[in-house]
Amino acid sequence: MMAAFAKANLPIPKLTAIATDGAPAMIGSVNGLVGLCKADQTFPDFWNFHCIIHREQLVSKSLNLNNVMKPVMEIVNYIRTHALNHRQFRNLIAELDQGLPGDLPLHCTVRWLSKSKVFSRFFELLDAVKLFMEEKDKDYPELSDLEWIMDLAFSVDMLCHLDRLNLTLQDLAEQRFSQYPNMENLTFNANIIFLEGLKVTPQASFLAFFSLLFIYIFIMVSNVGLMALICMERSLHQPMYLLFCSMSVNDVFGASSIIPRLLRDILTLSKERYITYLECVIQAFCAHFHAGTSHSVLMIMAFDRYVAICNPLRYTTIMTSKMVLKLTILAWFLAFGSVVILIGLNVRLSRCRRVILHPFCDNASLFKLSCDNIILNHIYGLGSAIVFLGSSIGSITITYLRIAMGPGKRDDREATYVAAINAYLCRSKAGNGGLTGEKDPRKMTK
Repeated sequence: MMAAFAKANLPIPKLTAIATDGAPAMIGSVNGLVGLCKADQTFPDFWNFHCIIHREQLVSKSLNLNNVMKPVMEIVNYIRTHALNHRQFRNLIAELDQGLPGDLPLHCTVRWLSKSKVFSRFFELLDAVKLFMEEKDKDYPELSDLEWIMDLAFSVDMLCHLDRLNLTLQDLAEQRFSQYPNMENLTFNANIIFLEGLKVTPQASFLAFFSLLFIYIFIMVSNVGLMALICMERSLHQPMYLLFCSMSVNDVFGASSIIPRLLRDILTLSKERYITYLECVIQAFCAHFHAGTSHSVLMIMAFDRYVAICNPLRYTTIMTSKMVLKLTILAWFLAFGSVVILIGLNVRLSRCRRVILHPFCDNASLFKLSCDNIILNHIYGLGSAIVFLGSSIGSITITYLRIAMGPGKRDDREATYVAAINAYLCRSKAGNGGLTGEKDPRKMTK
């Protein structure tokens, strides 16, 4: 098979499914074709199916055609298996000279199209067969029975229709195979994708469901409660608390984009966990947007604490409400733009697989569905991750190192401020009889 693939120039990574006839040599898990292909690391993840044409033939064998099949096969075997009878029957057809087919084919159970050919030829030569069997003194009352002849005609129509369908399917497969060298991309662009979801045993499914549900409710209640408290309490309308509110909004958004889908998949059979490609793209976008926004807002919070501790006298002038709003919008916009590019690089790819072995959709799951060159996706994905993680962790580390290293200088500055204020108070007290004197110190000249 590998030699045939190489000869036809078929790339193995584009393999999506293998259709077999169900024989142990084909579907065996160890020595069968499917088992050997799955054990070979050069083959991608694929589905194995029972060939639809072979299924039709198996179903046709279960049809109750004995009342028609038995007499037809007996007559055909009587004519074809005896050389004298066969020769006499052919001479009879030639004598009739009615434009009839020259002979009856012999039925073979191995050849799928044999049964319909035998039935259709027998129906065409029915008058000749009836005359020949009368000459041989063979009594077959079915040949004169109108109801049996109608059953024979129905069987011929049904079997011929199935054979035409099978031939059409075979012809389409042959055309696609022959046209493959002229096709640059042979991909499977179905919109339905199998999502593995959480690997939970049936016994632990309810425990996992309620545990995850409790976590989701806790996230929603705590974050929504925090947002409501900050919005209603005017004393909390400070930069740090506004940033906390932004983080809560992001947490609610991220949890709502992932956890409800996980809860539904837990209660769904593993074989029925499907998701459309559009839904998968949206979920991946939301997951990465949540992560990017979290890192961006954390950088702003670190900057806010640095200014509040290291520059307390300038804090109110630097971290104004407008500045906090601008920084928050900038954080969300940077995360949005980077994730749009990240997901856009995946959407442009064609798809040759339909299986995602992950609890939910993300960037890596999306580009693994493609057989195209994804080096650009790797470069941008790793680059953006390094930039966001490095920026957030680096800024937080540097900020708190500066805070930890600055107390001595901060104490000196504070001592200077206190000394200046004390000197001013002392001069005021000496020149004006104290702060409780008759003159208002605000009216003093410099």
